[in-house]
Amino acid sequence: MDVSVILDNLPFLLEGFKTTLELTVLTLCGGLFFGAPLAFARSAQAALPRYFSLAIIETIRGTPILMLIFWIYFLLPRLVGVAVPAYAAGLIALIVFNTAYSAEIVRAGIQSVELSNIDAARAGGLSWFQTARYIIMPQVLSNMTPALLSQGVMVYKTTSLIYVIGVVDFFRAATIIDNREFKSVEIFTFVALVYFIPCAVISRISRKAEMKRAYGFQVGRGV
Repeated sequence: MDVSVILDNLPFLLEGFKTTLELTVLTLCGGLFFGAPLAFARSAQAALPRYFSLAIIETIRGTPILMLIFWIYFLLPRLVGVAVPAYAAGLIALIVFNTAYSAEIVRAGIQSVELSNIDAARAGGLSWFQTARYIIMPQVLSNMTPALLSQGVMVYKTTSLIYVIGVVDFFRAATIIDNREFKSVEIFTFVALVYFIPCAVISRISRKAEMKRAYGFQVGRGV
């Protein structure tokens, strides 16, 4: 194993890794921002918003992420009449894809709040805003944490797919180096470790958070 190829190209790899982390954070934030309204619409009692949001969520979830990337990169410029940079197209595709999954995570978090807690808060004189702030949202965020961590792992790995439209993320940077150095084993072993180690750590944290939440729920129920 010739690790010098990694050390010699480390600055370029770090720039690519920075782009990957940036895309991961923006995708997660964007997915939650657009997914939350879909989640509330999906939980509505009225049929129109419920089925409309369901159609959007299922359409996105049923579309391969690579297809979304290609559609936005090649089709969107035709629709808006302006060229869309590869980075922007990739980010939009990732956010759209993540929105559907984030909506389901938020919806599950909302539904996990017991109505008795809300009724008790209202009976205690809290307004709807105070109930949402002090009773509903803390429970929703706590219940969402394990799923959000798992979603972060998925997004972190999925960002590598935008290399197909030329965005120089971590995976694309490694590919460029390999095309020049012809050190595939060394380079892609390093790439695999960079993807695997954070994902393994976060997945373990997610499992522990889920177990802690499940234990707390059982204790709260008197099990």
